[in-house]
Amino acid sequence: MPLFLLTFCSSAAFADSPDYLHRVGTIARAVTEANETLVYLDAVTVDKIRAADGYFVIHEPWDIQSRIVVLTQPPTAVRMGQMVDIEGTVDTLVGGQRVIFNASVIGYFNEQDYLLLHPPFMKGFLQPTPWSYKSELTDIAGLGFSPMDGFPPEPDPDPLPPPTFYASIADLLNDNPPDDTIVQLDCHPVESVESVYFVMGDDGGQDTLAVYYTDPQSRRVNVVTGTMATDGNDRVLNVDSGPGFDPQGYIGHVTYVTDETNTMGADFC
Repeated sequence: MPLFLLTFCSSAAFADSPDYLHRVGTIARAVTEANETLVYLDAVTVDKIRAADGYFVIHEPWDIQSRIVVLTQPPTAVRMGQMVDIEGTVDTLVGGQRVIFNASVIGYFNEQDYLLLHPPFMKGFLQPTPWSYKSELTDIAGLGFSPMDGFPPEPDPDPLPPPTFYASIADLLNDNPPDDTIVQLDCHPVESVESVYFVMGDDGGQDTLAVYYTDPQSRRVNVVTGTMATDGNDRVLNVDSGPGFDPQGYIGHVTYVTDETNTMGADFC
């Protein structure tokens, strides 16, 4: 059975939304093209990376629901949330899902040849925003799947799930979610700080959790999100580093309580 079907959508799909959402260079326009058409998408956002399965997912910066799977091994420089351009061939899986395969991934750089995750501009509404410093991310870009390859698992275009909220570290440890589960905790004290992590505690409780973060501080945590991991016999939380951390996976965040947050929510945190 061939992997790809020779079907495509009608441009009548444009009728109910603004023209800029379907200009050349958008995902919405690309999915209306015939199979095996070469397309170029400017200033799209990477929001899911599955390096082990050989694909990643992009969406339009102005519409997270306008998204498509890129069946190309993601370059190692690609990160979640990064803005890139994509040049590749659009086609259709046997299940009807539109995809782009054998893609080149073009990154945005500054004058000092530093790769920018978030260039200082928005995607142009009528045409691509000019930028002089773009280059293909070539370490493994361009490698991937073709219509003759087969793709055993159907790629999943859906966004990553939102973090699972836990009111306390005790609740988190009792639930013992698997590694790579995305979690969130709010309003916790910091017990100690090391060079690459801090130890977070529970108010009125004995449980603690090591949180791996590149900016550990001795201040109360307002919100922390990250992925669960196991370090020996201990469970830990990887925010942007840590044991087994995948830089192409979910990147969490930490906000600390400051005078400003206290004035807004002192009773809350």
